[in-house]
Amino acid sequence: MRNYLLFVFACLILGGILGNSTAFAQAGDTLFLTREVTLLQLDSLSRAQSSPHALVYRRACQLRDYPAAIQALHYLLVEDPQNPFYQDSLAALYYRTGNFSACITLGNEIMLERPEDGFIHLILANAKLQSGNSKAALNHYGWLAEGTGQLFFWYQKASLEFHLERLGECRASLGEILASESKTEMIRIENGGEEYLVSMEAAALNMLGNLDLKAGNKDSAAQNFQQALDLYPDFGLARANLDNLKKRKK
Repeated sequence: MRNYLLFVFACLILGGILGNSTAFAQAGDTLFLTREVTLLQLDSLSRAQSSPHALVYRRACQLRDYPAAIQALHYLLVEDPQNPFYQDSLAALYYRTGNFSACITLGNEIMLERPEDGFIHLILANAKLQSGNSKAALNHYGWLAEGTGQLFFWYQKASLEFHLERLGECRASLGEILASESKTEMIRIENGGEEYLVSMEAAALNMLGNLDLKAGNKDSAAQNFQQALDLYPDFGLARANLDNLKKRKK
């Protein structure tokens, strides 16, 4: 259940952040649907049907009245301060409402008690990214990539490493993707208002081409862009990268 919710959360909140030619990835819609997050505490709430605050919280979630839901969660945490379902839901709602400072503060507190919690790592990764702290976000994406093995997180990690000019680490992260038997998994790449649904392999090859360009290896860059296009001829981002490279060669 927990791993499923981690993936659901990734699908719902991760969106295009970085505006460079490597692009950023999405696992799905960027809308954060509170209905999904409430799955985290359904078991707990089912055992506390008589609690007025639990009933207020559930109704507020149905109406997407986030301030009321947050207030109800604070009351619930007064009654049960160590309840992980309430803690996680409050952090998620802080993220949903754009209160990244509160989300990060609460998330960091939770991490002291649950340092191996993937859900909180994911919330903190995105809250810190939205707050402009790419380096701190990268630490959480690194944990997620290595801890879950999911290629989506390896790609997010590589994207941030590219953005931060940590090019050797970026190349290693892309190598993890390209060596994986799951590299045919699909990922949605967003760049400049355009979206491309391609395999992890094609996305990694495109970014690898950008790495080669930074290293001055134009022939290898062209080869990687072309390989990405061989896999997905409609991959417009790789096409644009290859066309720009050809113009620079002239």
